[in-house]
Amino acid sequence: MGGTVSIFGATPAAGFFSGRQQEPLPISSRKSMLYAILCLLWIGFGLIGRDPWKPVEIDFVVIIAEFIGALPNLPDEASPREIVSLYLLLAATMGWAFFPLLEIHEGARLINVLMLAGGLVCIGFATRTCHGGRAGWMAALLAMGTAGFMIRAHLLNTAVPAFFGMAVLVWAMTRLRRHALVGGMMVGLALGFLFVAASPTVAVAGAVGSGLTLCHHNWRRPSHVIGLAIVPVFFAPWVLLWVPTASMLSVTTPFYEWLLAGFTPRFSSAVSLLRVAAWALFPVLPAALAVLWLRRHTLPKEPMPFFCLTLAVAGFVHFGLYGDGEEDLFLLLPPLAVFAACGLSRLPDNYAVILDRFALGVVGLGAVGGMWIIWLIVQTGFPAALADSIREKIAFFPFPAVAWWKVVVAACITLLWVGLAANFDRSNERAVLNWSAGITALWSVFNLLAVDIVDAGKSYRRMAVAVTSGTQSNCFTAQGIDASTLGQLVYFGAPLRTTGCDYVLQPTALPSIGTAVWRGGRYSEKNYTLYLPATQTP
Repeated sequence: MGGTVSIFGATPAAGFFSGRQQEPLPISSRKSMLYAILCLLWIGFGLIGRDPWKPVEIDFVVIIAEFIGALPNLPDEASPREIVSLYLLLAATMGWAFFPLLEIHEGARLINVLMLAGGLVCIGFATRTCHGGRAGWMAALLAMGTAGFMIRAHLLNTAVPAFFGMAVLVWAMTRLRRHALVGGMMVGLALGFLFVAASPTVAVAGAVGSGLTLCHHNWRRPSHVIGLAIVPVFFAPWVLLWVPTASMLSVTTPFYEWLLAGFTPRFSSAVSLLRVAAWALFPVLPAALAVLWLRRHTLPKEPMPFFCLTLAVAGFVHFGLYGDGEEDLFLLLPPLAVFAACGLSRLPDNYAVILDRFALGVVGLGAVGGMWIIWLIVQTGFPAALADSIREKIAFFPFPAVAWWKVVVAACITLLWVGLAANFDRSNERAVLNWSAGITALWSVFNLLAVDIVDAGKSYRRMAVAVTSGTQSNCFTAQGIDASTLGQLVYFGAPLRTTGCDYVLQPTALPSIGTAVWRGGRYSEKNYTLYLPATQTP
């Protein structure tokens, strides 16, 4: 593989870093199978078997259900009033295709499988020419093992299409180095997808990061300029075809209003940005910063590292201006993962020691081990005092019956991770593998042991059933309740109407308007009260 052309230079041996460089090593088919299984486990768990939790996903599910006709009587006050983006349209198609085999929100999440798998593949392809197939797998594992992405990647939110689009963009720029026309076409398609599936501002960030590469002397070759010049040709059809389609499919908001709203800056503070990024992008961000610091004098000479850095900086600026949640941060993952993975073998050994200690101590003993200990104490009631204390702290979460097949599978996954981590051959690549495998084990065990308990407490399903029972099969209206909550109640069958109902649901904090017939919410707190107004009382 010594003669392989590298996207970071002439050959992998003289590419990403100057000076002595390790020869790219082939990766065995057994290890490739192991890494593929890890990726599939990480992607697959958490998509089905639970209801919507986060506010963004709750809104998206209501939009999808309304779009495919599953909520024909949804009142205006329960509509999230969002545009139907391409991502939501694809999710709605998946939800419709798998219904009634899966519930709408479960089927819709399956679109994430395609985008997450496609994003990891693109990251691997973009990296493997830098340092061989091993680096490609390391980049995918770094992205997969990102702590904050673990939950967000399995929800319906804009992080998923942004991650996929940025991964395609990074791969497209590697192709641009070798085949200008093919690369330019791919860059235009990637930016168009970001515009119609994620948000206009994300597409602008990608375009700025790509355009700034022309500041580098190695990118100002005629073929590269021609490749970037044809980008608008393949970007424009996305917008021209999507604008009338989106206006026709819009739930309530015209397309131009959604477009302008996307460019309303929020100016997140630098402290907030760094605080969120520090844990949400661990360990890919620390690895990238370590590579940047150690090779700060030679990196400006390399074209692809320069592109990864400009794209990451553009992503940080985007998050600082327009970021509204953690999901807006994960467009940085593809360039940072590619940048870090290609320099991973050149980091000091103490990076491996630090990451391994986190993987074994925090994820292994702390998270996975702690989850097993708490589960055993709660289920067995021993020791009694500790079991009673734990049950009291989480009393608002119902405890469904134990599915023992899930316990067996969770135990097998835990033992497999312990066996993998017990390998004492310490290296930076081994540390990344241990960490990503630990994140996968944590996510798998959580979805097998605890997701039913958490879902029973966080879902609006129980609240919808309770409110419906409180109305004695009659309908109710609502006052002072946000659209997300109302949309979920209607989604789970609560008879919300605009007028003509005897009962009124409102937040408990508001003044009483009659006889209270029910108080409750998703948790033990009595957040909402169902009233029979005085004018309706017999």
